[in-house]
Amino acid sequence: MEAMGILNFFYGYNYFFDVPDIEAEPCGERKEENLPNISTLYPFNASPNPAGVYSSLSWIPFSMPTGNTVLHIYDVTGVEVQRHEINTKTGQYLLDTSQLVNGLYLIQLHTNGKLLQKKLNVLH
Repeated sequence: MEAMGILNFFYGYNYFFDVPDIEAEPCGERKEENLPNISTLYPFNASPNPAGVYSSLSWIPFSMPTGNTVLHIYDVTGVEVQRHEINTKTGQYLLDTSQLVNGLYLIQLHTNGKLLQKKLNVLH
């Protein structure tokens, strides 16, 4: 099942297998979320990709409702490695990738039950 989860990550699915239900959501834990993925309807870009020490994330501001917005960064095993509270009104965010090790990451923007996601390759 773990191999299937990794393959699904590389091919763009936004769910994980065998995830235990947990009450707390600490960074570094795998979890399952069933949010509607609107990435196919609205562009969500990361440049440069592959990223060096930063990547500029951009999206259409009206595609995400305003409110409590969180940017999650997951590694290839599905473990959350970073979390950022951001403002969706501007449609841009400069992500510092200097603390991330080289590899492939899944970037997810969550707000009010909506989800945008993008794969990001980090190469220092």
